[in-house]
Amino acid sequence: MNYTLKPNLSIKKVADELFVLNRETSEICSFNSTGAFIFECLQQGKPFEDIADQLTENFEVSIETAHKDLDGFLQLCADNKLLETTE
Repeated sequence: MNYTLKPNLSIKKVADELFVLNRETSEICSFNSTGAFIFECLQQGKPFEDIADQLTENFEVSIETAHKDLDGFLQLCADNKLLETTE
């Protein structure tokens, strides 16, 4: 599955946090340092497995935990209309 960030987002990083405004819905999502890291990987167009691998390296978690956390993060982004998924 591929993930594409919607084009109607305004993104601002403040310290370790990332704030994303969906201009279509006027809603703001904020992410901690881990969420900001994942979101920045999505901005770069990295595939799921690459992001999961980087999570294991940067945050010292197992690959199973990385997959679970990444799945949850992607669902959160989809629920907040920040990204689109394609097969």
